[in-house]
Amino acid sequence: MRTTISAFAIAIAALLLTGCPTDSPVSPSDPNAGTITVGDRAASESFSLPPGGGSVSSSPAAGGITITTPADAFSQGVHFTVSAAPVVKHTFGTAFNPLTPLIRIDNGGGYAKSPFTITIPISLPPNHFAMGFFYDEETGELEGIPASSLANDAITLLTAHVEGRRLSDGTKGGIQGSKSYVDLIVASVDKNELSGIQNTNFTPGVDDWEFTNYGSYIAPGGHCAGQSISAMWYFTMKKQREHLPALYNRYSMTENPKLWQDNSRGYRLASVVQSKLDWDNRVVWLKRFDSVGTSAYSADSLHYLSFVYGMKITGKPQYVTIRGEVGGHALIAYKAGQGKVWVADPNYPGKTNREITIPAGSTFSPYYSGANASSLGHPFPRIRYVAKTAMINHEGIDAEWKKLEKSTIGDDIFPEWQLFQKNPETNEFEAAARDTLFTDADGKISLQVRCPSCEYQYPSDNLIDAVLYTPDGNKFGSASAGTITATLTNTGEKLVGLYAYGSVNAPTKKSDKYIDFKWFTIMRKGLTITPADTTVDVGAKVKFIARTNGTAPKRARFDWYFPESEKPISVTGDSTISHIFEEGGQFTIGIILHDLDKGKDIDTATTTITVGAPWRYLFIQIADYSIKPTEENKGPILMSDGSRSNFLTFLNAYALTREPCDALVWNGDSFSATIECRDRITSQMTSLKTGTISGTLSKDKKMITTVTVTMLQAVEFTDGDVVESMNSSITLNNIPLGPVNDEDVLPGTGAVIYGTKAVQYVKSLTYNLPANKSSLERIDWGSGKTKLIVNFRD
Repeated sequence: MRTTISAFAIAIAALLLTGCPTDSPVSPSDPNAGTITVGDRAASESFSLPPGGGSVSSSPAAGGITITTPADAFSQGVHFTVSAAPVVKHTFGTAFNPLTPLIRIDNGGGYAKSPFTITIPISLPPNHFAMGFFYDEETGELEGIPASSLANDAITLLTAHVEGRRLSDGTKGGIQGSKSYVDLIVASVDKNELSGIQNTNFTPGVDDWEFTNYGSYIAPGGHCAGQSISAMWYFTMKKQREHLPALYNRYSMTENPKLWQDNSRGYRLASVVQSKLDWDNRVVWLKRFDSVGTSAYSADSLHYLSFVYGMKITGKPQYVTIRGEVGGHALIAYKAGQGKVWVADPNYPGKTNREITIPAGSTFSPYYSGANASSLGHPFPRIRYVAKTAMINHEGIDAEWKKLEKSTIGDDIFPEWQLFQKNPETNEFEAAARDTLFTDADGKISLQVRCPSCEYQYPSDNLIDAVLYTPDGNKFGSASAGTITATLTNTGEKLVGLYAYGSVNAPTKKSDKYIDFKWFTIMRKGLTITPADTTVDVGAKVKFIARTNGTAPKRARFDWYFPESEKPISVTGDSTISHIFEEGGQFTIGIILHDLDKGKDIDTATTTITVGAPWRYLFIQIADYSIKPTEENKGPILMSDGSRSNFLTFLNAYALTREPCDALVWNGDSFSATIECRDRITSQMTSLKTGTISGTLSKDKKMITTVTVTMLQAVEFTDGDVVESMNSSITLNNIPLGPVNDEDVLPGTGAVIYGTKAVQYVKSLTYNLPANKSSLERIDWGSGKTKLIVNFRD
């Protein structure tokens, strides 16, 4: 993973350094807080270390400490100032026996790129255990520091910082917020006082996150550290200090363990913290310092007793890092004693039976888990106490939490995605920005998730996969090649959650990882508009009525959309509206029904109105579009010579994409045309198309009562000869008119009728090919794919 600690801290430094100094310390809300009173501080001593690392030691007056930095800890030389003040008294009880003065160390602040050691001389009483603590003079809180060795005469501590404001969890202003030094002290306790079980009141199923660690697009290997760190941060900063509710399920809508994805804010926060804290390097750090200095304790017993003593003194949960052959993992230790450490494992959220054991008192038994919940059952034999800020920079978590509260968490680091919905009228996918999406008339809805910046996409339109879930955790629809198709069988609404995930090539192979989760409502229209799909004269005043499938909301608002209006016309409490159409054309009228009490849109409907019957084209065709153009002698049109063809077309133009040769002429409900089309083929030949159209509409203009079309095609030569190639005619009766929404046909008004259902509308049909001496024998309507298309267009 990338080392991004410094950038993360710098980005919010201005925020963290603001605030006015206070004359009195903050009143501690922590019952384990206390005070350390010291005497006169000895003179400071200063030391410098080169970028290549090294060791420096202070005099006994300044604590007699030795600071050792590795070669990669600081990119430039570092300057340390050390002083000490004797402890006069404290209020932390008999379990806190100071072995050193209060030592103050200042190196200008900031986290090192690798931790360094501080070795402090002590005189360890018999049967005592000792550890180092940071002391926060503002809050009165103590914080444990990991140790790499403990002997009777010295303890070696491990830290990546000596900066007091790091102890404030990145939220303090005032004295603590600007303090570049840190105070630390070593204390001991009689080991008999550690024989019981120490509890921190942190409880899995109450204080951890409820989702499982499967990793994400930005943390594909898992975000165990981010999940643990953010949960502990919330426990201290929000629950204990601000008395906010417990974390478990606080940001989950369903509280359903099957639907772990629905807490998108929490899940994305865990991944953001993971990616910005560079946890993988910290695992390497601890491995490097497993055996530094001479110790009277084995590494495992040293770390076990640190858990117990750290909880006894601070009353707070502690970080745990574990390592095995598959890598590292992070946990929260919340209870310890009697040979056990109870942990909250991000791979097992809410479980209180997860334990680390040290049966013989000197060696941990392997803990079984995984780097993430997709790969469990691996042994982790190396278990280490990490404490809190000594290894982990909390600065910036508060700023990320504010993004969680605004629902913008991760927007700056996760890939941006957008939801698209198929428009059934155009068959095109359009951006879906509303929280309520409406199905088509049959209850179907097609969705796509597009992610231009995702590493892997389907070939067209930047598509990624997604799944729709119902609140009970069942699938409602899933993507096939990037498109989700689902059906709402009954009129009404359904709450669904969209889980969007993307493929990423990490850690070792391509895998699908979490990007986001969003709740929205799908509604099947129960709302209709009357009159529906009608034709009126220019200047007509039309009264539209919105009819609900059941009872309308008590406080309903009807938002009407007319083509000449940029904004909807809103009517409250009245489902009717009148409108005058002053221009001819074909228009779509829309309406959205809004429930004012619920504050959301609950239904929608559209209707098409034709004003002045302005159609210029009439297109009639019998065809089977499932047959490819390259497939010869196939089709539903059977000729007398045994040949077959796939299209029989009647049109007053050479093509719908070209101007009509002779547009339809309207006289009230009747229409007609005399067709004469000429198209030069070569200098010697011209294509000729002649014919007639005559027909009538019903009074309400919802039906073609009858229509007859005759058509002749020929080739005319410059010498005046005409060679006929085809003649045909068709008469249709009682064709219902409505919007044409067929993928094979341009939008218009008419009908598309499949198979044998079309037979009743065809009164007569002729088709002759003089050159072949062939004529129509019959139409094969039985395939079910043959369709009769009748389409009026402008």
